Amino acid sequence: MTQKNDYDGMLRLQDAADAAGVTVAQLQYYLSMQVVEPTAISDGQQRLFDRTAVKRIRMVRLLNAGGYSLRDIREIFMAGPSRR
Repeated sequence: MTQKNDYDGMLRLQDAADAAGVTVAQLQYYLSMQVVEPTAISDGQQRLFDRTAVKRIRMVRLLNAGGYSLRDIREIFMAGPSRR
């Protein structure tokens, strides 16, 4: 009998990096710059990412490749959607 846990469907750091098209080193740097955050941290202290987090990692990669600094990207994400 398998036991279901709260982390089903989440990706470990290596798998999230692969899914987002970045290296593990890039993802670790994004984490250190607080541009992205893990969705959860397992009991074994592994950082875990859901689909939404992987989409955000992809967005960071694309914005950074487009010339935005990680500082600018962090500020954009912190500002949230514009209010009209």
